[in-house]
Amino acid sequence: MPAARLLSLILGVFLASSPALAQQRGSIAGKVLDPDGLALPGATVVITNAGTGFTREAVTAETGAYSIPNLEPGTYDVTASMMGYQPLK
Repeated sequence: MPAARLLSLILGVFLASSPALAQQRGSIAGKVLDPDGLALPGATVVITNAGTGFTREAVTAETGAYSIPNLEPGTYDVTASMMGYQPLK
C-alpha cells in the first residue's frame, strides 16, 4: 500500500504543478482616438505577429477601446483603420 500512496502523492504534485508549466499568454489593448482626442468607435484594429504572420482583429467599442486577449508571446504590429482616416501603424 505505501507504493500506491507514493504514486498518488507524485501524481498529485505533478497535476498541481502542471498549470505552472503552461506557456504564458498575453493581450494587446488600447484606445483609438482622433487627432482631437475623441474616441473612434467602430475602428478596425488588426494585430499581426511579426514572426509568424498570424493575425487577429477587433473593432473598437463606443469608447474607442479594444482588447485582443490570449496571444502567444511575440512581437506584434498593430494597425488601426477607419473610413475617412488614414490607417495608423
